[in-house]
Amino acid sequence: MSIYRKLFFLFCIVLSFLIIKTGYTEYKTKDKTEANILKRNGFLYYFGLKKTEKKTDFKKPKLAIIIDDTGYSFKEAEKFFGLDKAITYAILPFTPYAKKIAEYAHNKGIEIMLHLPMEPNEYPDKNPGKNALLSSMGYEEFEEVLNKNIKAVPYIKGVNNHMGSKLTTMPYYMDRLFLLLQKKKLYFIDSKTAKKSVTRQEASFFKIPFEENNLFIDNVRSYNAIKKQIERLVKIAKKEGKAIGIGHLNGDLYRVLKKELPKIKSEVTLVSVSELF
Repeated sequence: MSIYRKLFFLFCIVLSFLIIKTGYTEYKTKDKTEANILKRNGFLYYFGLKKTEKKTDFKKPKLAIIIDDTGYSFKEAEKFFGLDKAITYAILPFTPYAKKIAEYAHNKGIEIMLHLPMEPNEYPDKNPGKNALLSSMGYEEFEEVLNKNIKAVPYIKGVNNHMGSKLTTMPYYMDRLFLLLQKKKLYFIDSKTAKKSVTRQEASFFKIPFEENNLFIDNVRSYNAIKKQIERLVKIAKKEGKAIGIGHLNGDLYRVLKKELPKIKSEVTLVSVSELF
């Protein structure tokens, strides 16, 4: 047998071995993307003639945290601002520090929204506050009060409801609200204080950027309870691709976020509300 035949015979044996091994690797690997790469490029990997393809980066689910009822304490708000710039703050209009906090947050690159007082089912026993939107208002008064609220908090990118378990179930008033938000290019977040809220369908009609609160983080004011709620929120984000949780300026939530934020951010991407759209 000539030397050339021997070399050709040896080459065929090596080639057969590599093809078999490639098929075996494809069978064994759990990463189907890697398996397809191996199948497509064959034995070229073994000779270094083909570089390994990079896997597509996995996009983490998005999580937005809103801090409601901001405006009563500048000191508490300032402390929270140091946690993470991606947290969004919903400021109640006409509170003592509403404008000061809005200015400060804007200068720090922190997103703010209007926490709009709206009529609850329990009104007047439960008062949503000064210049609340009420179902007893005529069209002109409703629009006038709404504009006052918007002007009371500068630099807002959106709105969510403060209370509003009655008004958010009434299409007529939600139409008025979303018509103005559409003109001002503001998003709306339903805090979900009413099971029969009509905000989603009305926002869709007016093409308003819209999302709903998934859960309240700190209804029970204790470290362990808040921690469990945040864990639930992260699970929702992983399942749905995004989630929103609402909390308030209080010491328990601050302590939980300060400790747990690194872990939270390893599992999801913490974003401001406007980054959800």
